[in-house]
Amino acid sequence: MKRVRRTVAPSNHLERSTYTEWAHHIEAGISTLAASPVHLVMRRDVPTVQRDVSEETLAETMIERGRSETPVVDEHGRLIGFVTAVDLLRAYLDDAELSYGPPPAREDARFGAGFHDAHAPRAVVEDMEPVPITLDEHDSLAKALMLMSAAFVDRAPVVTKDEHFVGMLHAGDVLAWLLEQRGLPRLSLQRKQH
Repeated sequence: MKRVRRTVAPSNHLERSTYTEWAHHIEAGISTLAASPVHLVMRRDVPTVQRDVSEETLAETMIERGRSETPVVDEHGRLIGFVTAVDLLRAYLDDAELSYGPPPAREDARFGAGFHDAHAPRAVVEDMEPVPITLDEHDSLAKALMLMSAAFVDRAPVVTKDEHFVGMLHAGDVLAWLLEQRGLPRLSLQRKQH
């Protein structure tokens, strides 16, 4: 019987089932690399912002650096959420100043009737999304991929035992690292920072 070779259209994203299958193979002990800790593969020095940074400042920074998301931390460096480019676009498009017709009148006692105050800058904390999962820097890659697969995400923040943000783990980086461990040259999946 002749084997038929199946071709798959190229894609930038692996199917969710691929992550799940790989994670199950790891769990079954097929790969000894699966026991490696997350901190060997994670991206370090990921830029963060504090909750009081303005939307405008963050949007400018994200555009300049080619980023689509930014972790938000509290004053102690603990992760409290994420702001994505879509969150900032949604906030911008929901702005009353962009709606049809004159802006809503907001009287300001300092200026008298007929004048309205300028919009106060909104802080990113108003737009941030909750963090679906976090990984401990000492979690195994097998555990990390299982958690990521279950949460339907291809990247997850990495924190210390006391919840301080230390980096991000991307599924593509894990794949590149595994290929490198098998003797293939490492391909850079990270965008160049300007």
